[in-house]
Amino acid sequence: MKPRFELAKHIGRDFFNKYCIQLSYPLDVEYIASIIGVSIIPCDLHGEESYTMHAKRKGADKYKIAIDNSYNEQRVRFTLSHELGHIIMGHFKDYRISTLSEGEKLVLDKEADVVAGEILMPLSYITKYKNSVETLQIIFDVSLPAIKTRLKFLDIKASLNKPKPINYQLSENEKKVALLRDKWLYDF
Repeated sequence: MKPRFELAKHIGRDFFNKYCIQLSYPLDVEYIASIIGVSIIPCDLHGEESYTMHAKRKGADKYKIAIDNSYNEQRVRFTLSHELGHIIMGHFKDYRISTLSEGEKLVLDKEADVVAGEILMPLSYITKYKNSVETLQIIFDVSLPAIKTRLKFLDIKASLNKPKPINYQLSENEKKVALLRDKWLYDF
């Protein structure tokens, strides 16, 4: 079993375009989870970062993510995005996770990491801002290792110069669209 990196990239980008493109950064991952009907349970997992529960209820797939909130916020955000990556990739539908070898689980984790990167640190924003690693870290509110790993995966060399001032606020039209979308989601 080999990681399906291209598939994970496409699925992550499609998800970003469908649910995240009108949102501001850093992305509110809990909000994204709520949009797709995933419940989050913050708790003490005694050293485990997270796990996802999956069940069929009335013919529909239901998910709950238990996440240890004792880690720093950036780690929790990435871990939550990683768990969403498993859901978005269909890992819980396609595989009986408990029967997989450690190597097979690692492959699925790599795919989930790619999806998490596509959601938290989208290529379109990275190429739009073309800033230093440190500035990208601030924009996306991720750890320095996370943004460096993402850039390496994308084979992008970010400037290591002094961070450039940027404006990554939504335009007036983007704000109007986001408000309409939020109202629609609230009424949904």
